[in-house]
Amino acid sequence: MEIRRGDTDPFDSDEAFDDLHDLEDAEDLVLALFKLMSGLDADAPIYLGDVEGPVAAACLVACRFAEITPDEEWAAEWLKRNPFLADVNLRRHASSVLDIAARPDDNELYDLWQTTEARESWLNELDTYRRALSTAKDAGA
Repeated sequence: MEIRRGDTDPFDSDEAFDDLHDLEDAEDLVLALFKLMSGLDADAPIYLGDVEGPVAAACLVACRFAEITPDEEWAAEWLKRNPFLADVNLRRHASSVLDIAARPDDNELYDLWQTTEARESWLNELDTYRRALSTAKDAGA
């Protein structure tokens, strides 16, 4: 399965690229992904510069689990270079990150998309990854 991207691709961000590039030398990649995604708090405001890396990391977890190939070249190459097991805890955490990112209140990322005609496309793009992660939860994995 390949996800076709447009302007709404979660990997089409310098911040996401930088955050994930920084994880390449991690001794424990799963722990590093978990820590990056832990930067979002469901009860706190979401600032644009703080959300893009965790969202991309969550989408990469979905890609790994569901064998999705992201259309963004650097993200596909990152997955090839960085094998990791998307265990149930990592998948659940990634799902929570995407739920938080799609939250409409007190969220600069959502506000950014709200001001464009692409908001529905962006939410649909996130939903593709959310569905892949929810399959894991439904399967009892």
